[in-house]
Amino acid sequence: MTTLTYFLRSSLRTGITIILGLLFILVPTARAQDAPPVPTSIQVEEPNPLKWSYLAGGFVVLGGLALLDEPVRNFTSDLQSDFGRDFARTATDYGKATLMAPIFLGGSILVGTITDGGQGFKRAAAAGIGMAVGSLVNETLNQIVGRRRPSEEVGAWEFDPLHGHASFPSGHTAFTFAIAGAVDEATEGWVAIPFYTAATITGLTRIYLDRHWLTDVVVGSLIGVWMSRRVTRTAMRLFNADRPTSSSRSGVQALLDRMEPVASPHFLGVRVRL
Repeated sequence: MTTLTYFLRSSLRTGITIILGLLFILVPTARAQDAPPVPTSIQVEEPNPLKWSYLAGGFVVLGGLALLDEPVRNFTSDLQSDFGRDFARTATDYGKATLMAPIFLGGSILVGTITDGGQGFKRAAAAGIGMAVGSLVNETLNQIVGRRRPSEEVGAWEFDPLHGHASFPSGHTAFTFAIAGAVDEATEGWVAIPFYTAATITGLTRIYLDRHWLTDVVVGSLIGVWMSRRVTRTAMRLFNADRPTSSSRSGVQALLDRMEPVASPHFLGVRVRL
């Protein structure tokens, strides 16, 4: 076994262990807190055909999108320009987890604590967990599938499982949509809209830069937002964090209430009261 293969398999096992550990801690505890009284008689839940219809429809749509992988790549190759590549290279950095994860976690905890005290801190911590799990689940699937990147010029249906640096699903896209989903679950109103916009732009840049196929980006976005929202919701229940309602003061207004201008011979600026 080569050193690279050993490293990839060890990383994969570590990722799976972290994910299962978080879900083992979070899911049973939250469900226990919200569990309804035990019924006096056994009730068998009938299968919901609507859910299976949605699932089947999703696979049909995904199959249709897979047929567009090559045409979309050919289309974006005709749109290449120096400005477009420079913009895409800059915008795609938003999807680098090593760069943005500490910024998102630290910034959300700071803003959450300033705007809503302990409840804001709990919601921010829950969002951070949701972001991490959503990204880790996607990365695990990416390593297992091992789809080759379009830039390798081997076609859309070449796979090399556990070879690393794979294409499906898109890690940058999943990470940015995990951020958006976590913010959407932990906040109210318009706050998540800029994050969804940035995530969409990141996904488009991955296609434009020939790093991913269309289906890589679509599936990565779905995994990121779905996993992060579910885990964030579960973590908020575990932390006893209340989701803000539309009737509560907005985070922007709360932040403005804690700010006061400061003007003196030695300092000119704004002070924020924690």
